[in-house]
Amino acid sequence: MYSEALEYYVYGAGGFGKEFLFLCRNSRERLIPTAFIDDFSTESVFCGLPVLKELPEEGAYFLAIANGNVKKRLYEKWPDSLATVPVIHEGIRPDASITVGAASVLCEGVRLTVDIQIGKAVLINLNATVGHDVVIEDFVSIMPGANISGNVYVGEGTLIGSGAVILPGIRIGRYCKIGAGAVVTKDIPDHSVAKGVPAKWG
Repeated sequence: MYSEALEYYVYGAGGFGKEFLFLCRNSRERLIPTAFIDDFSTESVFCGLPVLKELPEEGAYFLAIANGNVKKRLYEKWPDSLATVPVIHEGIRPDASITVGAASVLCEGVRLTVDIQIGKAVLINLNATVGHDVVIEDFVSIMPGANISGNVYVGEGTLIGSGAVILPGIRIGRYCKIGAGAVVTKDIPDHSVAKGVPAKWG
């Protein structure tokens, strides 16, 4: 359960920030954020909530952004204030064999099977699928409609584009970018950009 004593903040007053608010209203816990935090925004109000430049001393935050490097940087800035719970759409019922890390976000239509490990501050966006025995490390973002087959490992901070397909048994390194619609048929080394069918990287 979310603590009524805590105030929750959303880092990222942008497009996914809007979607995050929608998800909050349709999550199992009906989380109500207090404000956005965005040190680049010129707005003072976004979606009816105040926009702050810094996280207040009291409270916890979620990351409504996809860039893994930025997510890690913010976590290192405020490591003790990351929300300790995920936000999961009310239509998702994870199997008991699935672990979902702190401040991770599972959007509407996400399909998870069994024996899946999801790290902290992970985003799994609309209608993505994740197969059995998958490990998703911290700060990963999986965009809408991506399909991750069984026995896949996704390294820290990696971004998997919309509609990408990761075939069974693949290992994707840290801080990679997998292009929209790519089909990954071979392991991808750290810090690679992969795109195409089959995916090639450099």
